[in-house]
Amino acid sequence: MLAEIIRRRVDGTFVGLVNGAEYHIIPDDVFAPAGLWDWAVGEAARLGDDLPLEPGPPPAVPVVPAFVRKLALVRALREVALDGDSDNPVKAWPLIRLAIEAADEDTREDWTLAVEIPRNDPALAAIADALDVPASVLDAVFIRAAQIAG
Repeated sequence: MLAEIIRRRVDGTFVGLVNGAEYHIIPDDVFAPAGLWDWAVGEAARLGDDLPLEPGPPPAVPVVPAFVRKLALVRALREVALDGDSDNPVKAWPLIRLAIEAADEDTREDWTLAVEIPRNDPALAAIADALDVPASVLDAVFIRAAQIAG
């Protein structure tokens, strides 16, 4: 019936092969054959460190927020260097601030009055494009801004 115990779970239970299929072996399982838990505990002790631990869940993939608070976005932009790991990195925020100041009156007013900035803001996209900031970097800035905002 039980071919082998294949891994230990982080909660102290086990996964084994029962009739060729993975089965979560737990104590007091009313559906399991009698003695299965005791056998699994003994087998795990015999295998010791050779019994692999079940991997944890995969890391969470951050979601790019649709909107972020403007102050958090500015703080995140202050952290970003546009030229990677150079000795004198060019920070993103001063350049973007200058681009906003040089923009048309409607764009400046929109930025000044905004409390939140949408990820798909056309003015922000145009500025990022003019500065050769890839969409992936802008996504990372928005994720960081959401973290800053808490």
